[in-house]
Amino acid sequence: MAPAVSGTKKTEDGKSVEVFNRFAAKARQHIDKNFDYVGRNFADEARAMHDGTIDARPVWGEATMAEQKSLREEGVAAAPLPAAFVPRQKPDDKDVN
Repeated sequence: MAPAVSGTKKTEDGKSVEVFNRFAAKARQHIDKNFDYVGRNFADEARAMHDGTIDARPVWGEATMAEQKSLREEGVAAAPLPAAFVPRQKPDDKDVN
């Protein structure tokens, strides 16, 4: 006997995929407009905001697995950004704050 698992069922016309794609596009636009891209400096920026060294602001960027683990252990509020929500065009690293 298989467990009863509820999940997202696609409609015949693929409407749930359409709805998700629209939602993801809006999320990407929101992040692009309202968050600062800090590139590979993400862990340092997040840590500095957590410590109060710099003013808090919405940021996004990259962090290694070790940096992610360290942030978690230090209690820094950070979470991976789902790939569907990552803005399509990242600024050049030379433009990073």
